[in-house]
Amino acid sequence: MKMKAMTVLGWLKNRPRYSLAIVLAAASSYATDRWFFSGVIASKWIGLPQYASAMRELQNESRNWGIVALLLEIAAFALVLPGWPAKELALIKDSPLTLRTGRNVWTESLGRGILHVGLCLLGTMGLAILIPLIANSFWAVIHAK
Repeated sequence: MKMKAMTVLGWLKNRPRYSLAIVLAAASSYATDRWFFSGVIASKWIGLPQYASAMRELQNESRNWGIVALLLEIAAFALVLPGWPAKELALIKDSPLTLRTGRNVWTESLGRGILHVGLCLLGTMGLAILIPLIANSFWAVIHAK
């Protein structure tokens, strides 16, 4: 039997749900960065009356970016959750009161779901850190003298 080497792009091509989840997580990372940095800029102007209207505008912008980041991440979570184990549950014919020593489909499904959501959140936070770092390095290269 010949085994075919699997690449990341080949794996993603066969799983459009995960591809869309990655795009949504990246967009959520960008929105998280915008949320954070607009909030930081607004907080610098606290107590300065000449910037009161600009500060309110930045606070509103920060709130809107936060809502967008949250909604995009929830959509990414929904896409990475594993399928419901209905087919495997149909195979179990034991009574709920009997003690089984075999595998527990519910626990396995819950574990996979937690793992997928955790990886999605980790990827989102990693991208939220990397996006400003990459942008600043490009900015430094472009404006180097």
